[in-house]
Parts: sequence; structure tokens; C-alpha cells
Amino acid sequence: MAIPTLWRREADPIEPVKVDRMLYKLKGSSGRAKAAFQELRNEHGSLREKLELYFQQLRQANPAETALRPIPGEVTLHARAGGPRN
Repeated sequence: MAIPTLWRREADPIEPVKVDRMLYKLKGSSGRAKAAFQELRNEHGSLREKLELYFQQLRQANPAETALRPIPGEVTLHARAGGPRN
């Protein structure tokens, strides 16, 4: 039974310098991804605050027409008269 190439001693030796370079690049990439994710979270929070203020002002300006948050994934168009437009 032959030993797979992966387990042979003749396979390419591990070069610590190359491994260090690859790990350094990986750490840098993950750090940039983490920073981008944090920026995205900050932008989401800012947008959420602005939308909350917008809907609050909309409710105050039009108390007869309740301003509700849209349900994620639901797309509806309503006429100002109050019912769905067919």
C-alpha cells in the first residue's frame, strides 16, 4: 500500500518565512475586514437614528395617517386615501 503524497517526507518542506508572510497577510486582511464591519455597524446605527427621527416627525405631522415602520421584505404601495391601490 502506497503512502499518499501528503504524508510523504519528500513532500515540499514547510518554509517558516513563507508561513510567517502568509499569516501576516491573513492577519492584516482580517483586521481590515473587522474595521470595515465596525464602520458598517456605525453607519447602520446612524441611519437607524435618522429613520427613527423621520418616522417620529411624520407621526407628529400626520397624526391621522399613522407612520409605521415597513416590515422587512414586504413591499406595499398604498394610496393616500387609505387603501391599497389595485
